[in-house]
Amino acid sequence: MTLQVDELGQLILNVCRAAPDGVVVFLPSYDYETTVHARWAASGALANIGKVKTVFREPRASTDVEATLAAYAECIRAAAAAAATTGTGAQVRSPFYSQLLSFTLSTTRACHSF
Repeated sequence: MTLQVDELGQLILNVCRAAPDGVVVFLPSYDYETTVHARWAASGALANIGKVKTVFREPRASTDVEATLAAYAECIRAAAAAAATTGTGAQVRSPFYSQLLSFTLSTTRACHSF
C-alpha cells in the first residue's frame, strides 16, 4: 500500500502543478485520509505539494468545516489577486483540500476521487 500512496502523492503533486486555483481530492474515509497524510508527511510528498498549493484538510468536527472552507476560499482569492497584480497569471500557493464537499469552479479546477 505504501507504493500506491506514494504514487498517489506524485500524481496529486503533478495535478497541483498543472491546475490553476483549487484542487480537491476525495478520499474514501477519514482513516484513509489520515494514513495518506501521515505517509506523505514522512515521504516529503506533503512538503512538495505545500510548495505549490496551500494544503487544507477537512476537519472531523462539523463545527469547524465552515471556517476551513472560508480559509480555503480566501486562499484562492488571494492567489488570484496576486496573479492579477503581477500580471503573470501565475498562481501563488492556491489551495489543495482533501474531502471538500461543496465547491465552485475556482475552488476546484481539479477534483479527484480515490
